[in-house]
Amino acid sequence: YKQWYQRRVRVPAPKKAVYKQRAIVEATKYDNFFKTTPLDVLFEAEDKKEKKLMMKKFEELGRLPKKPPQSGYALFISRQKGNPRLSAPDNMKLFAEKYQQMSDFQKGRLNDDVRIMKERYEKQMHQIFNP
Repeated sequence: YKQWYQRRVRVPAPKKAVYKQRAIVEATKYDNFFKTTPLDVLFEAEDKKEKKLMMKKFEELGRLPKKPPQSGYALFISRQKGNPRLSAPDNMKLFAEKYQQMSDFQKGRLNDDVRIMKERYEKQMHQIFNP
């Protein structure tokens, strides 16, 4: 099986270069579509997954503001730097323990930050879609 796979996967360098060039052209077309398309296209999307992907791409390009975290805990997690030697679940356990050890005052400040971020996000979205 391994030999068959290795023979099957080998692509000559000139052919690989052609495929890479095509991929670059398609990626550029895709990015240009999102750079030039009006944001009203979001309202025309019927499929939720499609709409979500479009929103994400518009956020990446800076045409829409980035969504704020949903809670103070999510904000806390996003600000943490994990230990690269530990697995993701182990890092999350450490973060959860740190969060539980925080005082109610610190947790309240995180929730206040999230509330402010959400208000700012809603205001920016309102300005974009209702000029």
